[in-house]
Amino acid sequence: MTELRDYLPSKIPALPGIDFWELRLEERITTLVSFKGDVPQQISESIDLGGNCRAMAKGGYGFATFNNPEHLAKSMRQAQELAKTVGKKPNKWRQRAPIRLEYSSCPLIDPRHIPLQKKVARVKSIQKKLEESHLMDTTSAGYSDLCFTRIYMNSEGSFLCEKGVSCKCFASATNTGKGGIESAARAFNRRVGYELVGELEEALPEIIKELGYLIKAEPAKGGNYTVIVDPLLAGVFAHESFGHTSESDFIQGDERIKEIMRLSRKIASPVLSIYDDGTIPNEIGSLIYDDEGTPGQKTALITNGLLTSHLHSRETAYNMGEEPTGNARAINYAFPPIVRMTNTYIAPGKDKLSDLIASIDNGILVCNSYGGTGGEMFSFSAKYGMIIEGGKTTRPVKNFTLTGNLFKTLKNIIAVSDDFQIFGSWAGCGKNEQGPLSVGLGGPYVMIKDVLVGGR
Repeated sequence: MTELRDYLPSKIPALPGIDFWELRLEERITTLVSFKGDVPQQISESIDLGGNCRAMAKGGYGFATFNNPEHLAKSMRQAQELAKTVGKKPNKWRQRAPIRLEYSSCPLIDPRHIPLQKKVARVKSIQKKLEESHLMDTTSAGYSDLCFTRIYMNSEGSFLCEKGVSCKCFASATNTGKGGIESAARAFNRRVGYELVGELEEALPEIIKELGYLIKAEPAKGGNYTVIVDPLLAGVFAHESFGHTSESDFIQGDERIKEIMRLSRKIASPVLSIYDDGTIPNEIGSLIYDDEGTPGQKTALITNGLLTSHLHSRETAYNMGEEPTGNARAINYAFPPIVRMTNTYIAPGKDKLSDLIASIDNGILVCNSYGGTGGEMFSFSAKYGMIIEGGKTTRPVKNFTLTGNLFKTLKNIIAVSDDFQIFGSWAGCGKNEQGPLSVGLGGPYVMIKDVLVGGR
């Protein structure tokens, strides 16, 4: 598709009355393999080619998509007419100097060089390895790779082309014993090559170990506890509760949230720093540039308890008098970009996990997550936990939730460990019916006081 660099300019029509336009094209080659037990659920290879044009006139947007590059000019005229029809106010758009960039990543093992039959056989072997454990009643495994080319150009003179590869894989196991249905899983999703499957194979013992905890765990007793959440749950909290609250399309229309999310305000404990970072090598949320041509950036949302930034597109940055942060993203060419996260995480601190555990007389070490709901009031379902008594972990518990107010909880964070881990799941983030979008999340172990634990 890079030859389109010379082909495209001749196909772009004159667009009178338009203040700004941008063009995105994508080619996506996808392989998907999944098994449930011995039965293949899906084995496929597909190619998707398409693009879109977004035009702006007097504050109005027009958006049109196409699957045939020969229809590019027609789609641009459609976007032009739509923008002129709805535009009735001054433009609000942060201008920027043109960028010209071509980038191609080179995976360690290119999945395009691995035959489909070998991918199928390897996924099946992973499922079989899990099946060997006596704990498993049902097992599943899956693999997918994406090889993509993305082109972006606009009326400011930018031309950007990126070629890359990402892979994701998962394995899960379920036990249906007397205590009910219990399941454990591991998933990986990164901008790397076929070598990622090896990471999943190394993690299979963790699935068996976690399922063993769940089978013998007892329901947690509800109450208020000091808890330590693991890096995955810390990341879920950073993403679901604080990350979405930091997205400026959410902030700009709500005067109350504008005041709460006022920059330089002390919003959290001084031990807490949260980042959204689209520049971390190989992580699934990372990007060279976003879908408005803004380079990926590392954005400090909270620094030592102070609110230091919001997440922006070019339009929201203009509206709020700030700078774009490279967070205008769309799941593919069929959608216009909206403000979305990249890799959102809590920064590590200086404490050792063992010291945090030793400081608690009565609490819970919370491990893994089934997900939940974020926002100002959050509720997350933990997969399991280890009771902490007298500074030591004692017995596993399950079937409990963590519930609270985001802004109160931010100030109740006591300490963060020096551990750190980023996760990219098989699924992704959903917003405004655009999902799943690949994002990363993570952090260290985080110690929080006075957390409401819902159990039995």
